[in-house]
Amino acid sequence: MDEPYYVGFTVGGQEIGLDPNGHQRGLTGPLAYWPVEDIKQALRQLLAAGAQTHQEVTDVGGSNLTASIRTNVL
Repeated sequence: MDEPYYVGFTVGGQEIGLDPNGHQRGLTGPLAYWPVEDIKQALRQLLAAGAQTHQEVTDVGGSNLTASIRTNVL
């Protein structure tokens, strides 16, 4: 996959993605994405469990929605 918002590679069944704009959004390390059925519901549940919003739900093109959170879990 090669899109303005994401470059993805599949290696041995594992998808590895690069966000070409991550540094502009303050990302300094890896960011994991998980597919969910309902992104808004999933985000609400994560926030209720103590996560903090890093990026609100955003349409990144092609009807693909992303959001990101921060946690204190190490």
